Amino acid sequence: VIDTLAGVPIATFHDATGAAQFATLFDFVPGRMLDETNAEAAFVDLGETAARLHGFNETWRRPPGFVRPHWDIETAMGRQGRWGYWGDNATVGAAERDLLERVDAKIRAEIGAYGRPPARHGLIHGDMRMANFIVDPGGIQLIDFDDCGISWHLYELACALTFVEHAPETPALVA
Repeated sequence: VIDTLAGVPIATFHDATGAAQFATLFDFVPGRMLDETNAEAAFVDLGETAARLHGFNETWRRPPGFVRPHWDIETAMGRQGRWGYWGDNATVGAAERDLLERVDAKIRAEIGAYGRPPARHGLIHGDMRMANFIVDPGGIQLIDFDDCGISWHLYELACALTFVEHAPETPALVA
C-alpha cells in the first residue's frame, strides 16, 4: 500500500450523495500470474497460501470496528446473494430449477452439519484463484482482497476451482 500525500494508507472521498468512498493505491507487484498450464503445481501453492492464512486466523482477534462481508449461504447463493439469486434468473428452466433446488438443499444441509468452528470458518481471501497469485523468483504474492470476508475455509477451494471445475484433473487439484 502506498500512503496518500497526507501520510495515510486509505483516502476517503464523498460521492454526490455524501456517502463515503474509500481508495487505496498499491505498488506494482512484479512477476506473472499463475495459470492453468501447470495447474497441479499452482494448486499446491494455492493450498499452502490458504493454510497460512487460515492458520493466522486461529489466533488473530478482529480489531474493534473491523467489518468485512460474510460469505454465508444466503449471501453467496441465497436470496441475499451479493451477485443475485440464482432463482431469479429468467433463463433457469423447470428442469434446471428442480436440479438447483435439490443442490441448494443439499449444500444447506451439509454446510449446516459442517458447522463454523474456528478451524473451519473465519477470515478468508474470498477470491483465491490462480489469476490472483503473482509469482516471481522471490515467491508468491496474493493480490485482489476486495472479496476478503468471513466464511468457511472451503470457500477458498470453491473460488480456486472457478473456471477449471470441469477439467479432468479437478480431483487431483482438490487433493
